[in-house]
Amino acid sequence: MGNGITILTTFDGQMLMVEPVINPALDRRAFRRTGDAYEWAHLSDVEANGARARFYGWASKELPESMIYA
Repeated sequence: MGNGITILTTFDGQMLMVEPVINPALDRRAFRRTGDAYEWAHLSDVEANGARARFYGWASKELPESMIYA
């Protein structure tokens, strides 16, 4: 199942971690670290809008299970 975690550097220098493919029908998430927590955006939004992508605040200090066991 998963292809592993991908590290993506955007044109504005952000380093994002992209979750592996879990379900081909679903958009993957891209995570970035902010302070001591993570926030995420839809990968398609990051690819289309770069720095203007909508990131969703996420209070967890750990990545989701899909990222840990890739």
